[in-house]
Amino acid sequence: MGKFTREDAKAMLDAGKIDQETFDEMEKDGAFSNSRRSTTRFIETADGTWVSPRLYFDGLGKAQYSEKMLELKTKVNSLFQEYTTTETGDTK
Repeated sequence: MGKFTREDAKAMLDAGKIDQETFDEMEKDGAFSNSRRSTTRFIETADGTWVSPRLYFDGLGKAQYSEKMLELKTKVNSLFQEYTTTETGDTK
């Protein structure tokens, strides 16, 4: 089976095609692709420029995320939500 996005699996969960246990197991096993459709988030620097924070596990390669890595990723993403915005104030 190929990988698909977390959003695809969430839709399947909401439609009753999979249960929560299956969804959780798929997440644990790394069955979700790294979606490029996520919204970029920004935070303003002291001099007024905008940067996009990232969490990156250097050296991961094709290894699977551990439970602690997934927990860390979830907590960091929550902080990103709290401290960042999807708008930069730029008028591009």
